[in-house]
Amino acid sequence: MKESISYLQQCSKQLSLLKNNPDDQNVIEELFRSFHSLKGMSAAMSYDEMTKTAHSAEDILELIRSEKVLVTKEVIKKLTQSAGHLEHLVAAMANEKRKLISGQKIEAESNLFSQLIRQLSINADKKITVQITGLETELDAIHLELISEPLIHLIKNAVDHGIEKPENRIKRGKSEKGKIELRAYRTNQHVFVEIKDDGAGINKKKVVNNAISLGILSGKQLKTVDEQFIFNLTMKPGVSTANEISAISGRGVGLDAVKTKIESFGGSISIQSEAGKGTVISIKLPIMISQQKLKNT
Repeated sequence: MKESISYLQQCSKQLSLLKNNPDDQNVIEELFRSFHSLKGMSAAMSYDEMTKTAHSAEDILELIRSEKVLVTKEVIKKLTQSAGHLEHLVAAMANEKRKLISGQKIEAESNLFSQLIRQLSINADKKITVQITGLETELDAIHLELISEPLIHLIKNAVDHGIEKPENRIKRGKSEKGKIELRAYRTNQHVFVEIKDDGAGINKKKVVNNAISLGILSGKQLKTVDEQFIFNLTMKPGVSTANEISAISGRGVGLDAVKTKIESFGGSISIQSEAGKGTVISIKLPIMISQQKLKNT
């Protein structure tokens, strides 16, 4: 692929020279060799359309070399079109290669998430099923690389603080097996990744009491805040609903770090929860992430 790009760059340079010096035999020879090399490489890899396009340009240049055709504006236009089409084909192949590699990486990461949830459920003495959809088709490798660490934290929280013990689920009329879903989808401008559990949901009273004890929320403010404000409090430093230290997710703090990480590359995070039904945490990412933002993460 790199060689093809190199030859195409040479073609572009040589065509530019040919426009200004249509009788320059050295340029014609160099251009002929570049198209000839492209034809040979594409034929060896069975890229038929590339081979046909390069061969067509090579034929024109052979006629020029044998002085059967003059270098006119129309001839240069045809050669330029051939080079442009070859660039398009090479770019398309490079993109497919990137998608293949990206897909392989994402599939491996998706399997790791499944294994992590299963192992954590064993450690927590809970029964949990896993459903993962969209990660392999809707995410790019770069997106998954950026959110892997936050996702692992959210998975730990879902297992530890979200899903109840089997006996508690049965008492509440639920299946003894909890469920955690990881889902990815995209719109024109954004990629979304959701982690959903069917656990106990966020205990709003605990969140409020914790926030008041930390001085983040006052009794007066409490009269004016809504449910979403309370959910967002869980992403404040130190706020937790955990009753005790856990080997899985420590003291249950850290959503503030997840929020900071997501926002550092232009994303956002939101929380929805219903008591006794479960919690959905949604990560929203821009489809295009600038190199500057990547350097800062």
